[in-house]
Amino acid sequence: MLNHYAINKEIERGSIYVDGAQDKLGANFIYVTLGDSIKIYDSPSLDVRNSMPTEEYPIPESGFVIMPRVCYIGATFEFTKTYGFVPVLNEDDRLAVLGLKSHITAGFGDNGFEGTWTLEIEGAIPVRLFPYMPIGTLYYNPLIGDGGVLYRGKYFGQIAPTESRLSEEYGESRVRRKC
Repeated sequence: MLNHYAINKEIERGSIYVDGAQDKLGANFIYVTLGDSIKIYDSPSLDVRNSMPTEEYPIPESGFVIMPRVCYIGATFEFTKTYGFVPVLNEDDRLAVLGLKSHITAGFGDNGFEGTWTLEIEGAIPVRLFPYMPIGTLYYNPLIGDGGVLYRGKYFGQIAPTESRLSEEYGESRVRRKC
């Protein structure tokens, strides 16, 4: 894992980019903040074979209260780029003690990813979120192997809360039919 000095060096080289990183650099990580809008799935159940409608809500300066048992889709405010490293998004431990999960995912990024990070936010109890509040930390691990294999998948270049695009992999045309 890269420490403060190594992250700073890679920022200078251009292999790591995070909007405003110099002001958000910690001991071994870069803080990331919540963007200014949030989405909620507009369906009582989700189906991986079909895209799901969402409703997008701005997060006002006065905050947005999330409720338990609802998956909110947010995004980091910061646009990031990573080349030659595996970024890892962790929850901000200061929020975890409030029962807030900022992402329900493995948290590993891909070499060559460019975009904002999708956050699947959930609260154990009602929690008020604010735009641009610290929401997580990015750690960086050296990539071992071919650094020329770059991520250019369905989430490349995203800049807002992005709902699941899993239906592109599991759509009706790709589901095996029984004879």
